[in-house]
Amino acid sequence: MKTPVLIKMTDHLIVLAKPAGWLSIPGRGEAPCLLDWVRKEHGEAMAVHRLDVDTSGVIIYARTKDSHREASIWFEKHKVRKNYDLIAGGSLEAPVVRINAPVAGQPAVTQVECVESYEAAPVFLARARPLSGKRHQIRAHLAGKGCPLLGDKTYKGKRTFKLARGPLVITRVALHAASLSLPNGEKFEAPWPSEFAAWVEALRMEGVRGEGA
Repeated sequence: MKTPVLIKMTDHLIVLAKPAGWLSIPGRGEAPCLLDWVRKEHGEAMAVHRLDVDTSGVIIYARTKDSHREASIWFEKHKVRKNYDLIAGGSLEAPVVRINAPVAGQPAVTQVECVESYEAAPVFLARARPLSGKRHQIRAHLAGKGCPLLGDKTYKGKRTFKLARGPLVITRVALHAASLSLPNGEKFEAPWPSEFAAWVEALRMEGVRGEGA
């Protein structure tokens, strides 16, 4: 199991790169909990937002009640800019797509930009920016477009591919919280974890069809 990486710690916030396979807050199952780990390693902390257990990337926790209140308002009022990298099946109708469709009965908007697509399979790498904050929003919106994220069992995303150089197996949802920008201008980034980078590299070795295709 990979361990979390500390990106930045201040008197008010702790910013981490969460590995896939970790819960953001205590929950069901045997997966380790990142909030518990933060409290053990760095003292008191409070959850401000969440990432799904299979999603890797940037996440922040508050260290005081005042900072928790302030950061919670940022997220509630959508003042935090979040960018996610993903690998999905199918193809988009345009290089940049704005998806405006309800998620769990609530209004939700996601902007998706195709970065590159591949010769080996109808698969593309994209960057998504959720303009609202609903659970599973990116996953549900892409699935609704006929482009489920690879490895996403909930939305029937494909998990295995036969490539010329050997089989490609997607071991979890191909979604990574790449960056997070706060209202004060601070921006935090997390590089792709090794498994995500390996999936992209395997697809690129089979040939890139085009950027934004």
